[in-house]
Amino acid sequence: MMQITQLEIDNFTTHNRQRAKQSGLELDVTRISVEIPKDTHITIDQGRVEVVDKVRLARNNSELNTLFTYFCKRNVHPYTTTDSAGVLRGAIEEAMEKYLNYFASDVPRIVLYKHNQPLFVNIIRKALDRYGKQQEQKPKQATYQTNTWTLPESRLYNSEQVQNNEQIFNHALMPYLERKNASKQERDFALWIDRQNDIVDWWYKNGDDGKQHFAVPYSESDNRPHCFYVDFIIRLKNGTICLFDTKTVGSDLFGVEKNNALWEYCKKHNYVGGVLIQENGNWYFPNALVDNITNLNGWTRLDLTKL
Repeated sequence: MMQITQLEIDNFTTHNRQRAKQSGLELDVTRISVEIPKDTHITIDQGRVEVVDKVRLARNNSELNTLFTYFCKRNVHPYTTTDSAGVLRGAIEEAMEKYLNYFASDVPRIVLYKHNQPLFVNIIRKALDRYGKQQEQKPKQATYQTNTWTLPESRLYNSEQVQNNEQIFNHALMPYLERKNASKQERDFALWIDRQNDIVDWWYKNGDDGKQHFAVPYSESDNRPHCFYVDFIIRLKNGTICLFDTKTVGSDLFGVEKNNALWEYCKKHNYVGGVLIQENGNWYFPNALVDNITNLNGWTRLDLTKL
């Protein structure tokens, strides 16, 4: 077996570091710091204050690790942050150790340096593009992976896409952060279910993608499997589990398929659920298999006291 000497390893590392520096990467980063005002006196009635003197405050290792995690989460789009951010972080750390001989503890400091971040973002973009093209060339074989869903103790939101709905008081996770583009039906039902706390043990507004959120499998006209992320997951104080997805009449091209898949799932697990449509201040769901969601004749009015 061919042995690699320490000298060869050192030469390999030196060569790679030289190439990295030639590409614009700054490796001699001793610390990351932020600017803060120095001894600035603020007078309220003067309004605007110009800060001239500043000092720099160094980030500690714990802060750098947190910032590095957020950096990875921001740069894995279009892949889910839950699955992909950790993979990206591991890949960066492995590459930095293998080719540049840096420990994992050194990586956040180098990556987060303000002049280095654009270079890493560009490398990540190219790698994700190449990965996406490779996946497109693979034979399409969609399958389901079944996972057990439990009510989360916490949840990560994109602050630019949500807002605090101060009219909600009883959501499973508080404060209730609602999507800014939430439909009127979602907003209305959230308010309605939130006022049923004498009957409801807890309720949860589900996410729209990712295995950290609850989904039911269904098939569209292409007969390929898809995931249906149900809007609302509810547990009543009598133990009944309800799974409802709010819609308007004819709003979803595949509403029938989704309702029927959800109804079959609920029937199997002894739950209650289906597509939910509001009419004249009441909420109705088919509570059965349907062939359309444009006619509410025969649908059941939602009354939690009777579930």
